[in-house]
Amino acid sequence: MRTTVNLDPDLHAEALARAESRRSTLSDVLNDALRSTLHPIPPVEIDAVTGLGVIRLGKPITSADVATALDDDLA
Repeated sequence: MRTTVNLDPDLHAEALARAESRRSTLSDVLNDALRSTLHPIPPVEIDAVTGLGVIRLGKPITSADVATALDDDLA
């Protein structure tokens, strides 16, 4: 989608430099920046019991949920 925005001169220069260093376009750099701002990656927590990293995205998934999903895939 094409739109017009006003960028501060310093941000414009920085975004252009990043696009050049990545051999990318200004549009790609701005899209990536907006995505990371609007949809940030949740923080990784360490589970106290297992010591494994955990990312919370919604409701907890139980072993029964996994078994049901596996059964559905095999059917």
